[in-house]
Amino acid sequence: MDPANVDRRRGLLVGISDASLTVRNMVIAGVTGKVEQKILSTTLQGESTRLIKAPAQWSTESRGHFTASFDLLVISGELHINGKTVKPYTLLRVDKDSLIFEFSCVTPITALLCAEGPLKFESGNFGIDKEVIIGNTFVDDNDLNSNTLSSYCLSPVNLSRQYWIQRWGSDTDIHVSDWQSRTTSEECFVLRGCIDMGTLVNGNEQRFIYDVGGYYSLPPKVFKQSSEIRSKGPTLTVHICPASSQLIESATG
Repeated sequence: MDPANVDRRRGLLVGISDASLTVRNMVIAGVTGKVEQKILSTTLQGESTRLIKAPAQWSTESRGHFTASFDLLVISGELHINGKTVKPYTLLRVDKDSLIFEFSCVTPITALLCAEGPLKFESGNFGIDKEVIIGNTFVDDNDLNSNTLSSYCLSPVNLSRQYWIQRWGSDTDIHVSDWQSRTTSEECFVLRGCIDMGTLVNGNEQRFIYDVGGYYSLPPKVFKQSSEIRSKGPTLTVHICPASSQLIESATG
């Protein structure tokens, strides 16, 4: 199944691995450089979540604005935007029509790109003088012996879409969640380590192993159960939900 051909609003996208996805070239009009992209999910109406790899000096050609709002979660590398630096495990939010006078990669970057529509960059000074938003940075200490289980929010609370990194681990070197669902959609991408995640729909259970680059997208009220498979240190997963999202706990699903 190619998630580029599936509307994520109408069903589950489970068992996705970036290693199995088609590499597509992406060129954004008004931005110098060609980007490799893998489409993780889409609504088929312009909204999408993509894993991108951009070269150094991927940059806008002039002052201007993007034609759609987007979030960029940097996984590796570094970029500059309007005099600010965005480092690994940091979220960048750019609103549609915000005036951009600098956007460039200092080094090659790998990132999750969540766009709210088709992206173009239009030159000119008619953008809104609105600050781009740079969220919190998660610092990965890569402690192989850590037994911490915690969540770290990357996004300011006023954003309509929230991002957080979950760091897995427990005293017994494994953590198993209860069956739970959300009142909204949820996306998850594995940054490090490995998880075993099951979904339960109308009594039918599916389970998949998600290694680094693993991804799923669930519509509202689909029950899931996750457990960590530990190898070298705690697992890191990034989760994306609307700000209104709430957990629904269930011991049995």
